[in-house]
Amino acid sequence: MNNNQNLWTERHHAYCLKHNIRCAVLDVYQWLVAQGENVELEVDFKHEFNEWVRKKRGKGYHRDTIKKAIKFLAQLGVIRLGKKYSWCVWSLYVISLDRLTQPRKKSGKRNPPRGFDPSKHSNFDDAELQQQHKYNSLLDKVGIYFQPRYLKRLLKFTLEEVQNAIALFFDRGGHEKIHNPSGWIVECLRNGWWEDQAYYLEHWEQLVRDFSTPSSQIA
Repeated sequence: MNNNQNLWTERHHAYCLKHNIRCAVLDVYQWLVAQGENVELEVDFKHEFNEWVRKKRGKGYHRDTIKKAIKFLAQLGVIRLGKKYSWCVWSLYVISLDRLTQPRKKSGKRNPPRGFDPSKHSNFDDAELQQQHKYNSLLDKVGIYFQPRYLKRLLKFTLEEVQNAIALFFDRGGHEKIHNPSGWIVECLRNGWWEDQAYYLEHWEQLVRDFSTPSSQIA
């Protein structure tokens, strides 16, 4: 496993201070950055990460501490989780600092829903096309962009589940706190983060009014 400490910079440190990334979470993030950003990784937290930690602080972290750190970074949008082989072995993707801090583009005029081109999806039946268009319109309303090939990942979830995920996204700080909205939404749905907060859908309209960007509002 690669372990390039030179990838960690003062900008990473400043980002961690801003987002309260500290203690075990900081160690996990620093170690993951050293493995590489913007590339798919397969990591073993129990053996590889804890071996690195033991050299740094004398002992490794408990599995529950590591699991909480992974969850924190995923919810923040710093990492995108892929396949889980065990509690400690993951396929994941570390989002680079440049992408995390890239300012969102704003437009003064309303554009049609992005990423949806029916001519490129002729293999879909009408029902699936309608569902995809409905979800894309919903995401566009709140300023969250999905590339077309990734939008299909949402189709296995109900409209209510997607709304709950978006509502929780806003409750956690929305675009101001989470810099990879599409990845965060997918992880939220996969892991059912919103299920512990069943009241979110009740406040859906208010959350959208409070947190959606003005340029993305639908008249």
